[in-house]
Amino acid sequence: MTINKIMLISLTMTEISNHLKGQFIRLYQMAAADGDFNSEELKMLYAYAVERGVPKGELMRILMDPVGKIEIPQDLDTKIQYLYDLGKMVLADGRVDDDEIATMQKYAKRFDFKSENEEGIVAYILESVENNKSIYDVLKEIHNS
Repeated sequence: MTINKIMLISLTMTEISNHLKGQFIRLYQMAAADGDFNSEELKMLYAYAVERGVPKGELMRILMDPVGKIEIPQDLDTKIQYLYDLGKMVLADGRVDDDEIATMQKYAKRFDFKSENEEGIVAYILESVENNKSIYDVLKEIHNS
């Protein structure tokens, strides 16, 4: 069972919808941050939805009508996991743009990371994704540091 599924199973149905909706919107915003929303990013967004049991039509509805409050994760593991997912989206097209880095740092700030740590966290996450480090290994390293 993946970390995503473990975390989501513990949430109620309403929270799942709100958390997933928020993460879909963040991933979409990340994909568009560099001004080039390409097919690799779209495939990744669809795959993320399918892995979580969300049909493409529902994903499109969420993205086309993003009303309501976007849930912010509360626990460290979920925050890191969401940043990791965003890092995967950044690297989906094989390049990292300054606007994408700035967007990730904005999310690190929204996730209540200390401002002096935002740049380092984003750099670590992007490096980990680029080096194909699993989310399990990333979380283990963070907990052991």
